[in-house]
Amino acid sequence: MADFNWISEEDQIALEAGKSGPETAAVGRRWFWAAVLLALLATAVGFVYDRIQGRAETAVAAVEDQLLASHRLVEQAFRQGDVELLTSLLSGRDGAWSAAQQLLAELSHPIWNMTPLDEPGEL
Repeated sequence: MADFNWISEEDQIALEAGKSGPETAAVGRRWFWAAVLLALLATAVGFVYDRIQGRAETAVAAVEDQLLASHRLVEQAFRQGDVELLTSLLSGRDGAWSAAQQLLAELSHPIWNMTPLDEPGEL
């Protein structure tokens, strides 16, 4: 036997209104708040990344400044023939190399008669 499902026009309108009413609006609101949350999260990640990048750049600049200052100090010790200062700045890992550098400073070898660095990029 055939099962007839009699739906009047009023029932059809009520069914369609029920399907597109609160359920669809709730889904739309969920997507909106998900998008807002995602935008806030992306903003927070971008802010944290920017702060970390800024600190890294500051640290790199500080290390570069310290490296150039120590290089200038070694250069000054060589030019002035200050063996005591040079000895305190040289690495003690290779004794023969340190002794050779001290001897060069004592002899004021012309290879060390350099001009001081003007720009950090010239190292």
